[in-house]
Amino acid sequence: MLLEEGADTEQNDVDGCTPLLLAVRQNNVDMVTLLLSRGASVDASINGWTALYFAAKQGNDPMVATLLQFGTLIDPKLDAGWTPLLIAIDNDCDSIVAQLLDAGARTDSKLSDGATPLIVAAGKRENDSILRALLSHGADPNEKDNDGDTVLLTRIGSFRREG
Repeated sequence: MLLEEGADTEQNDVDGCTPLLLAVRQNNVDMVTLLLSRGASVDASINGWTALYFAAKQGNDPMVATLLQFGTLIDPKLDAGWTPLLIAIDNDCDSIVAQLLDAGARTDSKLSDGATPLIVAAGKRENDSILRALLSHGADPNEKDNDGDTVLLTRIGSFRREG
């Protein structure tokens, strides 16, 4: 009803959060779909965090699918180089990693320390499916971070740190 009467879908609250970002943070896919169909900006952000970042961090598959359907930017970068793909990898969200890769997310993006998505995934012990997905989408297994560590060195080091 409010949207039908012209309620502003881009109005921010005191923290800078738009109705879309609030709906995403509340995991309300139906409201997100409604807001986007009424013209809300799919790439509105707060401190650089777009709706896709929040959905990837929350591990919300239907939300990510909805945002992709409405044409969200797949590879926006935060200051340190974090992308939604890297957020999904860091949170062990295999299915979201797969969705983002299938939608064209870059496997060669780098964090400020030079770590690629594959290096980040290699540093976690229990996500072989993410490693496989990245490799099958063209990630370079010989890439190095700023310290010269490769994917293999990072993977071996993850077992030493955690095991």
